[in-house]
Amino acid sequence: MERNSKYFKRLFDLCLALVALVLLSPLLVFIALAVALSSGFPIFFSQWRAGREDRRFRIYKFRTMTQAKSSPGSVFIKGEGDSRVTGVGRVLRRFSLDELPQLFNVVKGEMSLVGPRPTLPYQVERYDCRQRQRLLMKPGMTGWAQINGRNLLSWREKIELDLWYIEHYSFFLDIEILLKTLGVVLRREGLYAANLDDISATAKVVIAGAGGHGKVVADALLLSYNPESFLGFIDDNPEIRNQKVDDFPILGPITSILELCRRHPALHAVVAVGDNSAREKVVGELSKSGVKFAKVIHPRAIVARNVTIGAGTMVLAGAVINSGAVIGSHVIINTASIIEHDCVVEDFAHISPGAKLGGGVRIEEGAQVGIGAAVLPGRAVGCRALIGAGAVVVKDIPPEVVARGVPARVAGKR
Repeated sequence: MERNSKYFKRLFDLCLALVALVLLSPLLVFIALAVALSSGFPIFFSQWRAGREDRRFRIYKFRTMTQAKSSPGSVFIKGEGDSRVTGVGRVLRRFSLDELPQLFNVVKGEMSLVGPRPTLPYQVERYDCRQRQRLLMKPGMTGWAQINGRNLLSWREKIELDLWYIEHYSFFLDIEILLKTLGVVLRREGLYAANLDDISATAKVVIAGAGGHGKVVADALLLSYNPESFLGFIDDNPEIRNQKVDDFPILGPITSILELCRRHPALHAVVAVGDNSAREKVVGELSKSGVKFAKVIHPRAIVARNVTIGAGTMVLAGAVINSGAVIGSHVIINTASIIEHDCVVEDFAHISPGAKLGGGVRIEEGAQVGIGAAVLPGRAVGCRALIGAGAVVVKDIPPEVVARGVPARVAGKR
């Protein structure tokens, strides 16, 4: 943005915010009294956010939630079903009135009326170089993403819309966004998402498995979607119960999924267990609860537009899946692996880091291709077979065997 445009935008923000504060002052006082009388003090909620050039500031909102502390392992859904939201808070959220105190942030020069919505500091740490361009402008009370889907958008979609706005900024675009925001708020568009097959901005997800692979999948999830969608991990290891992994809680054992589903009818799960048989077992246990399974695709993975990917599958950083490939459910396409055109990878298979599948390869259910291994075009790896690290498969491998070497030879039963 040119310097003159910045000054004009700041002048426009300041004048309009001051006028709005004066005109809305009776409403602001009424809301403050309603919050205080219904749930006590404090009236305002504040939280650190990342502003332009990653400068930190406190964002202000009217408090809409109770102050009661949750018990260990308790989780909540952010939306209409959140039990922590007060009666007054529900009304404020319904018409976005809880956001009005951000006018003070605008007057202070920390925010703009229009811009990318302010980001939590830990989210900025996960940005790639392109996503960091969101920090070139002050965050806004509303933005291009807010009038083009709002919370119906995935985190990745919001970022793309924010970057489009930064590239195409103009005064008249800001006017358009402000006017359309009024309509979006009054019609209550995009407040909450429901009945989604994948993770949206307001859907919630848990990861089953809090080991190393679980941390990798969590990182991909946080980069791909709204980070607020991730509740934490479930894991049967008693030694890590009530602890945190990368600042996210262990919510309980696998059996706690029943209680989590009761709290969150649209809950999603991803089973981040590297061992294929163990992953299949956990999926079977979770399926009894009625939980939905979400696929997670790292934003730095390359997936052709006509690829089919099943529920619960994980595609991690640097992976490439080319045209016409069909990937089953609960598959792991691990870091920097390559799936060439027209491959079929069946349910519960695992393509390990750096493994490569030539065109038309078939990996049957539960099979694993080891780190750095290669399967030549048109070959098949049988059900639950294991291809050793660095092996090169030049002919079909039968089911339930271990194959090693160059060329790969059957070394025994699995």
